[in-house]
Amino acid sequence: MAPGNHERAGTWHEEALALRRETGDRLGVAVSLSNLGLVAAGTGDFARAAALTGASLELDVEFSNHRNLADSFENLALIAVATRDDERAARLFGAAEALRTRIGVPGHPGDRAYNERRIANLRARMGETTFAAVWKIGRAMSLDEAIADAMAPTRRHPSGAATA
Repeated sequence: MAPGNHERAGTWHEEALALRRETGDRLGVAVSLSNLGLVAAGTGDFARAAALTGASLELDVEFSNHRNLADSFENLALIAVATRDDERAARLFGAAEALRTRIGVPGHPGDRAYNERRIANLRARMGETTFAAVWKIGRAMSLDEAIADAMAPTRRHPSGAATA
């Protein structure tokens, strides 16, 4: 969800999604859906972002694509940060970190820097003790528990903003 030209990126990712669907590249479809989710989040359309990322997550589960699962956990955590669903964000970031450790695949360098800034803001908002406790819960979740948490339906935050 790094800043940029969301309209142009959205057009390219829509084209890529269409081509991947046309050629039957379902793993590629998952990546395109994830990218479109990031574009939607970047424009503030968090409900669409959560739906697209959720669709990507379902394909990641189907193919046991753990690297993309970790990306999806992080993307949903970023949406949760933006919509102030702080505990969910901390759990999903913790689950993503645990999964990346298990599979030995770090996040993309640019994504890591962006995520680290969001995590620092989240930590400050929640307080260190609460953040650490919730992060630990996320790290301790089984893969099935983390997937279930990530796939939980969108809720409404007390402020009225959609939360993932």
